[in-house]
Amino acid sequence: MLISMRLLKEIIPFDYTADELAKEFSLLGLEVEGIEKIQHRFKNIITAKVNDLSMVEGTKLFKLNAVTGSEKFSVVTRATNLRNGDVVPFAVPNSILANGAKIIPRDFKGIVSNGMLCSYKELGLDGDILSSDEKEGIFILPEDTPIGRPVEDILPIDDEFLEFSLLPDRADAFYFVGIARWIEILKARREKRQADFARFNVDTDIELSGKTSIPIVVENKSLAPFYSGRYIAGVEVKKSLLSIRQKLFMLRTRSINNIVDVTNFVLKFYGQPLHSFDADKLREEVRVRNAIKGEKIKTLDGVERTLNEWNLVIADKERAVALAGVMGGEDTEVTSQTKNVFLESAYFLPSCISKSSRSLNLMTDASMLFEKGTDPEFPEKASLFATKLILKEAGGIAMESNIVSDLTPGGPVNVRIKRIGDLLGESVEKEEVKKYLGFEGFKCIDKGDSLEVHYPSFRRDINIEVDLIEEVLRMKGYNSFGEKPVVASLKSARMTDKEEFLWYLKDEFVRLGLMEVQTVSLISKNLLLKSFISLDNTAEVVNPFSEEMVVLRPSLFPVMLNVAEINKKNGTFDINIFEIGKVFSYQNKKYTERNSVGILLSGNRVSLNPFGKSLPYDFYYLKGIIEEILARIDIKPEFKEEHCGFLHPYQSSVIYINGKKVGVIGTINSNVLKNFDIKQNIYYADLDFEILFNEKNRKKEFVEYPQYPPLKMDIAIVVKRDIPEGTVREKILSVRSEYLRGVNLFDIYQGKPLKDDEKNLAYSLSFYSTDRTLKREEIEEFINELERVVTLELGGKLRKE
Repeated sequence: MLISMRLLKEIIPFDYTADELAKEFSLLGLEVEGIEKIQHRFKNIITAKVNDLSMVEGTKLFKLNAVTGSEKFSVVTRATNLRNGDVVPFAVPNSILANGAKIIPRDFKGIVSNGMLCSYKELGLDGDILSSDEKEGIFILPEDTPIGRPVEDILPIDDEFLEFSLLPDRADAFYFVGIARWIEILKARREKRQADFARFNVDTDIELSGKTSIPIVVENKSLAPFYSGRYIAGVEVKKSLLSIRQKLFMLRTRSINNIVDVTNFVLKFYGQPLHSFDADKLREEVRVRNAIKGEKIKTLDGVERTLNEWNLVIADKERAVALAGVMGGEDTEVTSQTKNVFLESAYFLPSCISKSSRSLNLMTDASMLFEKGTDPEFPEKASLFATKLILKEAGGIAMESNIVSDLTPGGPVNVRIKRIGDLLGESVEKEEVKKYLGFEGFKCIDKGDSLEVHYPSFRRDINIEVDLIEEVLRMKGYNSFGEKPVVASLKSARMTDKEEFLWYLKDEFVRLGLMEVQTVSLISKNLLLKSFISLDNTAEVVNPFSEEMVVLRPSLFPVMLNVAEINKKNGTFDINIFEIGKVFSYQNKKYTERNSVGILLSGNRVSLNPFGKSLPYDFYYLKGIIEEILARIDIKPEFKEEHCGFLHPYQSSVIYINGKKVGVIGTINSNVLKNFDIKQNIYYADLDFEILFNEKNRKKEFVEYPQYPPLKMDIAIVVKRDIPEGTVREKILSVRSEYLRGVNLFDIYQGKPLKDDEKNLAYSLSFYSTDRTLKREEIEEFINELERVVTLELGGKLRKE
């Protein structure tokens, strides 16, 4: 949120600089992230009125006179958005534009242009705070702009802005007057007096004619405790006058038209959202109700939205015409054709608006204010003040409001003097407490050991005793408390077994050359779909903050792939990362969360070795990491061929431990990589941390080293091509032998002289005894049994060498 120093000084005098205010506000808990200083860069550009506008015959040029008061300049322009009487920024001869260009007289086919009419770009203005009309062609100033004046005096360009980063509970400071009140509090504290907010009261003294005849029905008054609707007849919708446009400029708000500009000004300046309807487009009544599930409304941003029963709407007799507290509907918006206005001012329950806006992923200035908590006693005052401005800007006749109110005034909050000392660690006298709370405009009634505190209605953050204690702390000053050593007994703490295992795994992965990442748990549905992960059984957030934070991740894969995508965009192609984090699911009406281990490799593990070659990561390197890490916790994995959607169908495997599926490993499917605009291979493995924890055995037993040399034998087994190697290995190990110590596959051959449907698997077998050197005859029984198993159970043939 940006706050103009120039506008602040218009409504409250103070002698603080921007830097001093930033420091003071930060000490009050209103964090100022930065200060933005803006100064005009052009010279000698003044306001002028367009006269004698006509087209130059045979060209697309226009000639006109730019009248600056006593002087008149002949000007040629290509702009098509001009009319006689428009007031525009005019660069006189020898003036300088924002980009440094100097304006000199120019000849256009025999017509000399003495100066230049300026667009917002020539002035160097920020287009984000300008309307589409103001950015189209020449910048047209409000019709009541005086001519012959420097543009920097008309448009308050030269300014300093405080950039606030406020906590969500600081509803009292999310608008301009809220910040101004805190300057009054700073002054009151410095001058040791009660804060006086009278200067911020609005002028509600206007003449009203009759009663608003449009009936208002509020179906659920707990959601809308106050609703006011006022009929204003005979308005003229046009561009705002200069005074409003200047205020919006300093509030960094786009101008729409004089009616909408007034409501936006009251919202930004006084923190009360208002909404204006074209009254002639409302049918019979205004009804505040919950939406019907599946009901649709096209909002002012042009998007048709499907509603649910928790969306509060403003409706007429036939349909919803606005999302209460969030955004109006397109059907009843105020346009240049509007003649009669229905002005809404309300107080809505914060939780209702929060749920409604977040369910639609539609966050507006109005919804953010309502969900933080607006002043419940201000809506009707805001309506009267806005009506006065509308009558000034657009003319018309205003009626008395039709009001439905079920507001109950908030009661005082008691604070115990002893409790203040207990929480702050330093005793504070009762009179001091009164003084500190008085700085903020609070009124205190002495109740002996406690104070009954009455606070202004705009302080929606004050609800319980500790809130008042926080205000005492804020006014006394965070740095005013003396230092005192903490005296407490220190108790030793130890990690749980699961925590120790978690950190053990992390250390082991780092020792293997991987880097840890930590990713967010909330992700978008689109990220899951891009990753080929089903949305079934996902845990969704009921009121998501944005479309990027809708689902609790069901797997580490999409977020880790997103890390790879970001690294690739930043020019980093060699990636070796791991994460141990929670994944979530929703099945059988029950939410579950488990810890998962993700590993992702891509690019080169060695960019350039001494021989000038790169060593890339591959599937087998990742498989080696898995086998190594599991070996360190005495787990023997089993890799089986099974299909996994986001992995390559022929370069992937499912990992089992003691018959339990523990994870997957493989090369990522190329179609998935296309979705992330990644062209290089990526290898990924996913393990269930909980199963690893339950199956681990870190208490390894010492096995005596063999004193006698091993006996090695190479064998070859010919089987059908469709028989997995793992099945053949299982059969070898199924033949029991007290001497067999290792089975290593070192070659797979397919081709002649084998049949087309056959393959040859070559293994190296290791045998040894702990008490003697083995002879070949001692393992003949094993080989004969293996030959029988291969022949009968695999339909293959054993070749011995």
